[in-house]
Amino acid sequence: MLKLICKKKWLIASYKCNEVNRVQSNLLNQNFDFYLPKIKVKKINAKPKLEVLFPGYIFVNIDLNKYTALKYTLGIRNIIKFGDSISCISREEIKAMQ
Repeated sequence: MLKLICKKKWLIASYKCNEVNRVQSNLLNQNFDFYLPKIKVKKINAKPKLEVLFPGYIFVNIDLNKYTALKYTLGIRNIIKFGDSISCISREEIKAMQ
């Protein structure tokens, strides 16, 4: 019996900017590990607030055999690709953002 060993990869997915809560909720419901970088922004005469660092984009850590489930998650618009290659980001790059 062969066992397939799939490493988890950080994929970049796009979502509709006004549906960030829906995307996060649906990813949590499916037990996906994701990262939505936020930054504290202070505007003149306003309290500091958290804003999404890359509006419309979220990083999802999944096994590639769960790609279809992610692709059809409500709120996810696209998985970012370059030609036929799925774009991945390294664990070190995610840690650097955190």
